[in-house]
Amino acid sequence: MISTKELYLLTLISITTIYAVIFYLLWNHYKDKHGVNRLLLFVSMAFGSWAIVGLYKYSEPDFASIVNAVSDRVLSAFSNLFLIASLPYFPNVFKRVKEKYAFFENPEKWVFSVLVFFIVITTLFTTLERFFVDNKLVINTVIVFDSLLSSLAILLVSYALLKNIIKLWSSKPLYYFFVALVALFVLSQIYLPAVLIFSELLRPYYAYGLLSLLIGINTLGLLTLSFFGVYKMQSVKSVVSKTTDNLFAVSTSDEEVSLVGLELGYRDVEKVYFIKLTFSEINNKHQFSEEIVVSKILKPFANWVVFAIARKTNTKLSHNDMAITKFRMVEFWNKFADTKLNQDTVFHNDTGQFELKVSDQSITLINTEFLHSRFLIRTTLSEFITCFSQDQKELIKRHFPAFESSLK
Repeated sequence: MISTKELYLLTLISITTIYAVIFYLLWNHYKDKHGVNRLLLFVSMAFGSWAIVGLYKYSEPDFASIVNAVSDRVLSAFSNLFLIASLPYFPNVFKRVKEKYAFFENPEKWVFSVLVFFIVITTLFTTLERFFVDNKLVINTVIVFDSLLSSLAILLVSYALLKNIIKLWSSKPLYYFFVALVALFVLSQIYLPAVLIFSELLRPYYAYGLLSLLIGINTLGLLTLSFFGVYKMQSVKSVVSKTTDNLFAVSTSDEEVSLVGLELGYRDVEKVYFIKLTFSEINNKHQFSEEIVVSKILKPFANWVVFAIARKTNTKLSHNDMAITKFRMVEFWNKFADTKLNQDTVFHNDTGQFELKVSDQSITLINTEFLHSRFLIRTTLSEFITCFSQDQKELIKRHFPAFESSLK
């Protein structure tokens, strides 16, 4: 006859394994491994960690006490590690945090920082549990901190998921229902560790805590699936359509942001090309920035550079392949960024001549000498050179002296 504990662990293993496989397959299906798609990988690993914890407890390996202490502490930390590491990859949330803290704006730096933090914390707590095994105060402190960290990770990820999903939910009862389920999940992270501290008082209700944990994990999986579905629906709102005036035109439902700043160039230390756009939300005028980086120069990036130079010199650009050029520039940004653009947000059309929809004073080019040394950027500028008048060429010499040799 199967025991309650075995039933719980088998259910935990089954649920978490299913979600881990689903999210991994979704991540692997989409070739773009950046942004939201990379977020799926972290969530998949978090569910995989829960599955491994379940397998570990179900098998009850006969290890030495120190091995058991290390294994239990490391395994319990993995899910928190992956959930917290995923936070920068969520779109439309934590914008002010990203603006204020550079390491959070750069997902790779954030992941590295989180990894270092968890290594230090896990090592410290494992050592304390080993050498102060009979000290209840130390052991209880470790339990409480681990509980609070788990609760915080679940709260932050759930907030990011609900914040994105609520945009398409008109039903407040449904929203509050999921909020209640998330609250139940968080409470389980507080109650179950508390049983270890107040065993006699709380153990009679232990089964309800385990049930709450299973419901919470399943809720997190459902919210993640819903979020990914919403994200993909929003991504396909921008569709490419043929028109008589423009071979390619990107159309969207409603314009939610306006472009108010542009910074692009090359960073010597990181050896990357970058584009950083600043947006203003039309509804509340709140401004936020987002940046994409690439290690190899590409034609769309070169076009962004030329359009930036043209806007700084008040030059409108045109040529026979302008429709494709604009489409590739927007597509290049949307491939890596969470904030999706459409052509109407980026370009101003003056009877077939185009310029960026951003003030010339809000455009900054970094490391122009290196940019000019790139053959692709020089040839791209030469394709538009007839659009620049002699006065505008003089402005280029003044603002970007490195490009003077390309103006002849």
